[in-house]
Amino acid sequence: MRYLYLLLALCATQSLSAQIMFESASSAPADDPDWSVLMQDPSLNFYDVQALFESRWEGREITKGSGWKPFKRWEALMATRIDENGNWLSGEEIQRRYEDVLNIQAQRSPSGNWMPLGPILDENTDRDNISGVGRVNFVAFHPTDPLTIFCGAPAGGLWRTYDGGQNWVSNTDVLPTLGVSAIVFNQADPSIVYIGTGDRDAGDAPGMGVMKSIDGGLTWEFANDGMESLSVGDLLIDPINPEVLIAGTADGIFRSEDGAVTWELTSSNTINYKELAFKPGDSQIVYATGQGRFYKSVDNGLNWDYVNNGIQQGTRMVIAVTPANPEYVYVCSANSTDFRALF
Repeated sequence: MRYLYLLLALCATQSLSAQIMFESASSAPADDPDWSVLMQDPSLNFYDVQALFESRWEGREITKGSGWKPFKRWEALMATRIDENGNWLSGEEIQRRYEDVLNIQAQRSPSGNWMPLGPILDENTDRDNISGVGRVNFVAFHPTDPLTIFCGAPAGGLWRTYDGGQNWVSNTDVLPTLGVSAIVFNQADPSIVYIGTGDRDAGDAPGMGVMKSIDGGLTWEFANDGMESLSVGDLLIDPINPEVLIAGTADGIFRSEDGAVTWELTSSNTINYKELAFKPGDSQIVYATGQGRFYKSVDNGLNWDYVNNGIQQGTRMVIAVTPANPEYVYVCSANSTDFRALF
């Protein structure tokens, strides 16, 4: 199915956005743009970003930690997710093409048997001799059963364990996108689970908004009205009213009051939000970070204020709060490669 997905992207023919041309500049590393930002901006043309990178790196030594390898990984992946003009395919377009192929497959007889080949941890293999193991974007714990844990992968779908992590299963390989960057359980009814699709950190999978399960993660349906092509970096569900959800997306903050049936954009700007948190004990107060800035809502996510008093802007910020002292908010700030500050 993953090879099928890549084939769909290779077959794209429709132009989705205008080209953005880059002016030539010197190749000094200090003058380089923030490649992590360019690699996650769907408005930029793939070929233009590629050409800019090659011009910057011409004659430069490739060393460990220089950033050359992450870009080349992104380049190889994105080459399968653009149209003939170098414009990014939207999640909605990929989903449409995926459904077209499913309709074709439904007319054919299934064949072939598959089995996992690895890497597998066993008595002969440990993490020290497994190279290339990928990332995990999110971990969520069942609200009443400590042995049930859900994990979201950047491009490997959703994984579930019912024995505290000893064994894992996944049934999401049939979904049109395999990126999961957020997971939230309905505290009142844990059989209702929401996931935020897409890879929020490196763009390894396209975003298609929110998906919802009403059977504990066994089956999934899209609940993405108005955010069909957006990566979702984080999700909150109101502990007082579980019909209220807040989603931080690549194009603003969305809020639902009907269990994700409909969504409303509530942020005044449409930047890439990656982190959300309720104040412990008071869900009217919500914190958010996006593109290195900190925001606060005092009306359950309906309105947002930018807070910059005593906090410095950075490339990425993550939030921590604690019920031990709800007045404390911790923000860890970093740039593309290094720790910046703790506020």
